[in-house]
Amino acid sequence: MTQNLSNKEIRAVLAMQPPLLLLDTCSLDTDARTATATKCISMNDPVFQGHFPGHPILPGVLQVIAMQQTATVLAKAICPENAPVALTALRRVKFRAPVEPGRFLSIQCKAAESQTDGNCDFEVKCTLDDGSLASSAILTLSQTPLTPVPADAQEVSPANEEQKWLRGAPLLAMLPHRFPFFHLDGVCVAEAPEGPHFGYKCISSADPFVSDYFPSPIQIEAAAQLGCASLLSRPENQGKLGFFMSIDEAHFHHLVVPGDKLFLDIRIEQRGAFGLASGKLSVRGTPVADANIKFALVDKQ
Repeated sequence: MTQNLSNKEIRAVLAMQPPLLLLDTCSLDTDARTATATKCISMNDPVFQGHFPGHPILPGVLQVIAMQQTATVLAKAICPENAPVALTALRRVKFRAPVEPGRFLSIQCKAAESQTDGNCDFEVKCTLDDGSLASSAILTLSQTPLTPVPADAQEVSPANEEQKWLRGAPLLAMLPHRFPFFHLDGVCVAEAPEGPHFGYKCISSADPFVSDYFPSPIQIEAAAQLGCASLLSRPENQGKLGFFMSIDEAHFHHLVVPGDKLFLDIRIEQRGAFGLASGKLSVRGTPVADANIKFALVDKQ
């Protein structure tokens, strides 16, 4: 059976509002277990104020959120009574072409058969209006919802308090990102290139990209920004920018909610013009996510 959802209907299904709502329309085929959603990329999208100002590009992790939302709408249509809706894993996420304002993004999603544990994999790709592939991924959704870290968990900072934390203006100088897509509030860059490198993000309900929780893909963006800040601080990388290329794999264990302080602990390896990062994210000493990611270092021009 096919079904076409308007934007108003999508909002009701996802209980989501802009700027976190990344779908404009969605067409479902429950018999084929497929969905196709669309997103018009407008220069008025607030994210372009902060994601490479002067050279606006739709962040890769927002494409992942669009994939997640398409998969969730499809899951709820296929299994209305017990749909897998919690994002628990990402695999083989590739960002292949920049998505600029004025483009039309199509998100195509296909659901695999549900597993015995209630999880379901979704193969998703985003294509541009000229047919070129912008990104692709495999998402795992679970019927078991993620829960916040208990409030009585012990607060633990991965960094030694004697180490120097950079905040405010010195931190802004390390990256080109700005409001509303700057997802670091403090960094502690190791003197040794191999790390560890630490950072944190204060989760505030005033943040436009925080609703009742901090989206899991944007948690990975915070880790990527920390990795770029660490590499771009090296003398040999002055005058360069870092572009997100892939998420080899990521796993999500808990929700991150307003009032939390998200700590980032990553290890970095530079191979020529590429950076590889392995990150562990925690709240009050409790692991909430982990990821292996890759980005490219390119000249600002």
